[in-house]
Amino acid sequence: MFFKRICVLLFVSALTYPAWSLNEEISSEESFVYSDEEEKNNSTQQDSEYLKYTEAEEENINEELNNEEISQRNENKLNPDEIAASFYDQGLKSVKQGKLLKALNEFSESIDKNSNLYLAYFNRGSINSRLAKYETALDDYNEALKINPDYAKAYINRGVVLAKLKKYDSAIQDYDKAIELDPSYQIAYINRGNLKMQNNNYTGAVEDFEKASLIEPNDPEAYYALAIAEVRLDQYEKALINYNKTVELNPDNAGAYYNRALLKVRLSNYKLALEDANKAQELYETYTDLSGIKRTENLLELIDYKINNP
Repeated sequence: MFFKRICVLLFVSALTYPAWSLNEEISSEESFVYSDEEEKNNSTQQDSEYLKYTEAEEENINEELNNEEISQRNENKLNPDEIAASFYDQGLKSVKQGKLLKALNEFSESIDKNSNLYLAYFNRGSINSRLAKYETALDDYNEALKINPDYAKAYINRGVVLAKLKKYDSAIQDYDKAIELDPSYQIAYINRGNLKMQNNNYTGAVEDFEKASLIEPNDPEAYYALAIAEVRLDQYEKALINYNKTVELNPDNAGAYYNRALLKVRLSNYKLALEDANKAQELYETYTDLSGIKRTENLLELIDYKINNP
């Protein structure tokens, strides 16, 4: 029975290597934008999506208004553009407070008063996407791009939504456009590379991930994605270098240790694979990732069999 189980593990390992599951993929959510002049980007790793996560941070928000104050200003006969700006500013405040439904309403009020505020459409689209209202989010991004067709961030976010709707060719076109508008837009390369991975275009994915790693040389997720794509092309030594770079920059990436362990099994480095698998197991237990724990338990059984049956 044990031998049969090991045979199954060996077979599954051969078929699924390397692991590319929700726990180990690159993730993304859309950005909220505060102003064209006062915008500053940070990149943050999240879980359970295919694409790179970014969010925009405002350095200086103008006077923050609540809805009661906005209503008072309405009574004082502010012009529609000023009222729209007040609702927009309050929407930004609500986003920072995590009150997405309230922000959704405030951005809608802003749009009602001034239908040319492309950032209001953009931010409302971001909220709708986070609420899994992808068709509605798509409409918002379309409106934002009608008003400002050169806004690269809107192409990125629309690409994310199109990918969620499984409209992959259209999503790639949006990433292409974002790169055309801003060739240094790292997120666009990572997002496009992931879609190329889905379409088994591993060579194209490697090119995109390599570009992403050059733009942001301290981003561990770019190296992680690159390593996975290189394994698909049987470029094992290159992949090993990039897994090493990943864990050097982010020593808490359980998926990187797991996948590097799989690679070392393939390279017959079983003792080193055991170290990585144990580290992956430790991290999965820390994260209470049950699927990761189970997957790594199976890998540890495979490694144990290989060590004891040379």
